Amino acid sequence: MSGPWDERRAAAEQEHLDDPALGGGGPSPFLLWALPHLRTHVTGGDLIELGAGSGRDAHRWATEGFRVRTVDFAPSAVERADARRRALGEPYRSRWRVVDAEAGRFLRSVPPSSVDAVVAHLVYGGFNADELAVAWAEIYRILRPGGVHAYAVSTPRSPRSTGSDDPPSASEDGETTPGRERSFRIADLEALDAGRFAEVAHSVRSDLHQIYRVTRCVRPPPRPPGVAGVGPRDHSVGF
Repeated sequence: MSGPWDERRAAAEQEHLDDPALGGGGPSPFLLWALPHLRTHVTGGDLIELGAGSGRDAHRWATEGFRVRTVDFAPSAVERADARRRALGEPYRSRWRVVDAEAGRFLRSVPPSSVDAVVAHLVYGGFNADELAVAWAEIYRILRPGGVHAYAVSTPRSPRSTGSDDPPSASEDGETTPGRERSFRIADLEALDAGRFAEVAHSVRSDLHQIYRVTRCVRPPPRPPGVAGVGPRDHSVGF
């Protein structure tokens, strides 16, 4: 029996099959906006891109010097991303790893405090409320102190929006409804942060009905061995 993620995977795959050019071309407007912030605030080079599709943005992240892991679960998107990766010259090709996985499951496999940045371009609209809470907790867990979470989400004015409720995975007649997604307001994103992330910058793109946002992980660095005292508690949660 298939579950919600199987339905979403099938819908995402169908979108890529219907449009072979989906996710092609140069870097997204979101990347061009976020890149200066990452250059300023990311001190290391380990970056994970969730829902990376065919690697449109990952190509640029790799050539900017990041060590990139791109995650997607649509087979056609993964194949196209890997083809794009293989077409890169060295050393950029070796900086990019293509992963075929569902985003939440992949995040749970990443060691704690091991990543400098997590980026996601129009990915979270497909998550329900529980999945979003888990994703934010997992991203907080895997980021190093001061690590960056950068993402784009749709606003309620997006023609794809279902509102802020959980996105439907199927219509009343049982057919999947690809292309529909939940939307967000700044207050929704701040609630997900729950004191674990501090905003660096955001931009409301009214022309695209999207919010771009960059936040930093609020966690003190590990205390050196032998240093006495009690620091703030780490309330991150592993799943």
